[in-house]
Amino acid sequence: MERDGEALDASLSRVSVALPPGMAVMMVRRGPDAGARIVLEREVIGVGSDPDSDIYIDDPAVSSRHFEIHRNGENFIINVTCISNRIYLNGESVRSQEMRHGDEVQIGKVNLVFLVG
Repeated sequence: MERDGEALDASLSRVSVALPPGMAVMMVRRGPDAGARIVLEREVIGVGSDPDSDIYIDDPAVSSRHFEIHRNGENFIINVTCISNRIYLNGESVRSQEMRHGDEVQIGKVNLVFLVG
């Protein structure tokens, strides 16, 4: 298991270095799709258990539209969509927060890492 974590960390570093300025991705660090990368191209990205979500999370603890990522110029802001939903940014429960390069988002049993060029 440790080697898988080391391989993902190395992959995170490679992706981070390869990103052009202003481009952002979420990389699945832990979960069924570990290693997957999702480019954040839209102004609003929906994250949830609805298969039509921009970022689909297959986890019973995740609501259909659990949170959104809003792009405002070069800033990316995470917003919980329902009062009963919970997400953790770098281990702290948040409702709305600007994300920084390397931030880790936990939703259910899935961990995502935010990377920006």
